[in-house]
Amino acid sequence: MFPPAKVSTAAPPTADPKPAPAAGKLELVAGGYKKADTPAWSPADKCLFFTDLDQKKLFRLDPPKAVAVALDGGGRGKVGPDGKWYGMANGSFVSWKPGEEPKVILDKAPDG
Repeated sequence: MFPPAKVSTAAPPTADPKPAPAAGKLELVAGGYKKADTPAWSPADKCLFFTDLDQKKLFRLDPPKAVAVALDGGGRGKVGPDGKWYGMANGSFVSWKPGEEPKVILDKAPDG
């Protein structure tokens, strides 16, 4: 048997928490995406990569515009510290950097 849980007797805070500082003016820099997913900042390229699950494409956002970089069958993924995108493409786990061929890290399971 477990001993009964102890109830905290600490007094709740009396002051409202301070609001977060203002981030400045927000500006839409790209639009038209249906399911933008897995945004990741690439320090090496100084840009934002993200996927659109409906379009099955990887996008690179160099403000003020986003450029589609096609990765057939691309899906969810993340950009690693090496600037390569790691994720699923056509049922395989791949690493990929625009301008290079995708490298299969883990191939899809054979039909059985």
